[in-house]
Amino acid sequence: MRTLLVLALVALQGCAAGNRPTDMTAYEQARLEPRSAEVARRYPKLTAEAEAAHAAAVAAWRTGRAVDARHFARIARKTWLAAGVYVERRGYRARLAELQNQQRLIEERIGDARKRRRDVLRVSELKAELAVLERRTQALEAAAHPDAPTLKAALSDLARAEDHDAARIVQTDELQARTTFEAALDWAERTPTGAPDSPLPERSRSEVASLLALVMPRWREERHLLDTNRALALVLEDAAMLPEVETGIEGRGLVVTLRALFKDGETGVNPARLPDLERIAALAQRHAAFPLRVEGHTDPRAEPNAAQEVTEARARSAARALVDFGVPESRVEAAGRGADQPIADNQTREGRVRNRRLEIIFVRPLAVSPGGDRAP
Repeated sequence: MRTLLVLALVALQGCAAGNRPTDMTAYEQARLEPRSAEVARRYPKLTAEAEAAHAAAVAAWRTGRAVDARHFARIARKTWLAAGVYVERRGYRARLAELQNQQRLIEERIGDARKRRRDVLRVSELKAELAVLERRTQALEAAAHPDAPTLKAALSDLARAEDHDAARIVQTDELQARTTFEAALDWAERTPTGAPDSPLPERSRSEVASLLALVMPRWREERHLLDTNRALALVLEDAAMLPEVETGIEGRGLVVTLRALFKDGETGVNPARLPDLERIAALAQRHAAFPLRVEGHTDPRAEPNAAQEVTEARARSAARALVDFGVPESRVEAAGRGADQPIADNQTREGRVRNRRLEIIFVRPLAVSPGGDRAP
């Protein structure tokens, strides 16, 4: 009897001091890893579940319930592993978004470089053609042709129109004006003394003047658009470096898209995601020329009125955060879009996740016409 009691005590001591379940040891080692703090911050509920299971495993082991100890230790380890996998997946998604932002930035740069190259080639060709027309006009002027002053004035307007991209902005009108001018030159060269009954030189000057009047306001709008695009490209270059956001330039401006900014069923910004809005506020302050519009979007599972209300509340909440981080309130407006503007298929879970988003738009300014009105 005494021998059996000794053996039982030894078994209990071994149970308490050694041969612990490997899952229990693995969990404790995992909690010492450097990324443990991030896992706990990102997924506090899973962390709490893992801690509770580990505590139950330790209690069971100390009281000699080895089977229960292994069971709870396995739950603790697997729960913690799941939280770690979620963090890794989140990191991969953030990296993917960053790479996609970089891709969009590169595409913008390539498109701009190609356009500049086309512009250089076109301008070079036009200058060569205008140089030929100028030599012919100078020859008429040197010969004291009576229509030389009219043709010289027309050529001056034509050169100015070409300098302002007439060949691209109004191709048909530019071609007609150029054709009439060349016909007037041909006629003048064939008629050294001129002829009062020929309307070609005066008609050419009139058409070129009309071309110039048509080109200038459109050119100003084009310049405004080009300047705006270049300014947006600078914003994109900065925004592409932000973590966990998607960026892209659209017709309405630069769109910065955030997801998982709110907890399920809540309209206040998740405190853990406030640093994202702080970085966007800093971006907005560096590029102060653009007004901001904050738009909330969701998927169609909710009733339309409820979806509208929740997206409006979330947009207002994010807008308030931007203002709190230093963006002037006059620059920020908020709007809820409900589920009316999906960007993915709502029939799939992945599509619904993509549609639940908050967009912060650096709004493209409208062009201003010479009369001061907003261009359409």
